[in-house]
Amino acid sequence: MKEVIDFTNLKKRNKAYAGANGNKISVIYEGEQYMLKFPAQARLNKDMSYSNSCFSEYLGCQIYESIGIPVQKTLLGTYTVKGKKKIVVACGDFTRPGVTLQDFASLKNQMIDSERNGYGTELSDILYTFEEQTAVDSVILSERFWDMFIVDALIGNWDRHNGNWGFLYDSVSDEMALAPVYDCGSS
Repeated sequence: MKEVIDFTNLKKRNKAYAGANGNKISVIYEGEQYMLKFPAQARLNKDMSYSNSCFSEYLGCQIYESIGIPVQKTLLGTYTVKGKKKIVVACGDFTRPGVTLQDFASLKNQMIDSERNGYGTELSDILYTFEEQTAVDSVILSERFWDMFIVDALIGNWDRHNGNWGFLYDSVSDEMALAPVYDCGSS
């Protein structure tokens, strides 16, 4: 059996992460930057200390990886806060200096003749964006979308909105490439 990783005393970074599901900090583990995701408070069962989103994130990403779809690296471990040990998931930070994550909603917002903003989820608008945008090959973009659609249906991930998938933007070359799949915490 694998030894549980204790992330408590790792070097922290100042990088901040957005998102609504649980707190997040940046740490360095074995020379690589990770986002540690802490479990959100359980809303429906107040007797539980936290939700199972860390397990969902880990397992969802492992399923993506097992079928060959590029996905963020994930590790399960613990982190002690004020004497309480919590289960956390470490998500590999796939950005680097000069390369930032941009979500699909940002790309969709570039469709200036669209009647809906980037977070609109009408399938016709999403497919229109695939064809009209010029930053990424439209066939590759469409294939990733449908691959995620199928896997998310399989793993029960109900939270794959336009802000939870995207691209890596290189500010030096002005190029965009698909980011690994990330945010499977609602599986």
